[in-house]
Amino acid sequence: MSMKAFKYRLYANKATTAKLDEVLHRCRELYNAGLQERRDAYEMMVKRHPNYYDEESRKHLTRTHAIGYYEQKRELVDIKELRPDYQEIASHVLQDVILRLKRAFDRFFERVKNGQKPGYPRFQGHNRYTSFTYPDRAGWKLDERQHPPNKKEMVKVNLHLSKIGTVKLHLHRNIEGCIKTLTIKREGEDFYAVFTCEIGKPEPLPTSYEDVGIDLGVTHFASLSTGEFIDHPRYFRKAEKKLAKAQQALARKKRGVIDVRKQCNESPSVTVRCATSAETSSIKHHASWSISIKSSCLKICKLRASQKGQSPKKMRKRANIFPMGQAQRQD
Repeated sequence: MSMKAFKYRLYANKATTAKLDEVLHRCRELYNAGLQERRDAYEMMVKRHPNYYDEESRKHLTRTHAIGYYEQKRELVDIKELRPDYQEIASHVLQDVILRLKRAFDRFFERVKNGQKPGYPRFQGHNRYTSFTYPDRAGWKLDERQHPPNKKEMVKVNLHLSKIGTVKLHLHRNIEGCIKTLTIKREGEDFYAVFTCEIGKPEPLPTSYEDVGIDLGVTHFASLSTGEFIDHPRYFRKAEKKLAKAQQALARKKRGVIDVRKQCNESPSVTVRCATSAETSSIKHHASWSISIKSSCLKICKLRASQKGQSPKKMRKRANIFPMGQAQRQD
């Protein structure tokens, strides 16, 4: 069995959007509090112990006093009594936050064991913690998961979220397989629903003995030995001026001002639209190519796109804003 993700745009009113932002804020607060609790417990009970430098004693103290996943999961009941605002969030969503923290520490200990640079789990800021997850089918309901056969255009269906409300979902393609998790993710100013589904084994492409030569150039995106040319849409070049203006406007803002948050959302929105347009164009090209060259073109085009232009990491550094990781330069 294999897993596949289906991503859809959400259209929520102001009240529901405020609730989504509030849930994200509370989940981030819980994540940081759990990280602080684990760090303080190790610092006070293990690291400051007189026998800390004895390996056997250190291991024994860690097993005895260190706080783990199940201890923090049981504390959610007390947290809800002390903080009534957490009662407005589905229990499974809060449990998934603790699970995220556990996975972060699992990866940290794995890197330590393998002799790699550890990278201790860090506190998450407003622009770093951008999603929360329903780990099962509880707490949400989708009215339709198949596109109506009598409608050619995209349709909007209702997605009911427990203790949040109902939002419209842009169903531009069918959801396949068995839905395992639902993740609500914020990108710029927009929210998206990501359904992780378990699908069957994908069908292999039919065997083809046709050969074709592919030349990636500057004037044309690709030239085939059959005489066909594939033009480059150059979405990044078209959006470059808008992105530059948004980043310049952000650079002129003062830290701590409300307008900074609005501008921080504008620059990623331009970048996400550029990346989405490039991805859509790539899908259309791939659909028009013959099956014999489909897989080879896809691999080479992705490799070329990653080698050309400025890397997403450098773009993030220049812009000094967060959600630029999904963007790649397409020129």
